[in-house]
Amino acid sequence: MNVSTEVNNTITVARLDGRLDAAAVRNYRDELKKTTEGLDKWMILNMENVDFIDSSGLGLIVSLVRNARENNADVAISNLSAQAQTLFELTRMTRIFSIYADENSALESLS
Repeated sequence: MNVSTEVNNTITVARLDGRLDAAAVRNYRDELKKTTEGLDKWMILNMENVDFIDSSGLGLIVSLVRNARENNADVAISNLSAQAQTLFELTRMTRIFSIYADENSALESLS
């Protein structure tokens, strides 16, 4: 998995690419956690290029949200694949996260 980040006005956008599984969590947990520590208000996780997510990946996202909220910020999700959308629905994570169809919709709504 690869992670790239940029700041769009006051919103940090993290674009994930690849599988978000146990191996990726081990390799990218600290890097992603650091992005939530300096948030102004919002971070968008753009998951357009995430082709698979497992329970470890979902746990990482929950951890990111918790960390962001401890720093008076929050995390939104955009561009979920069908597999990820199903996982979020089955685990009722759709109640916890702000989920958007695409990055532009998220940016417009959160700005």
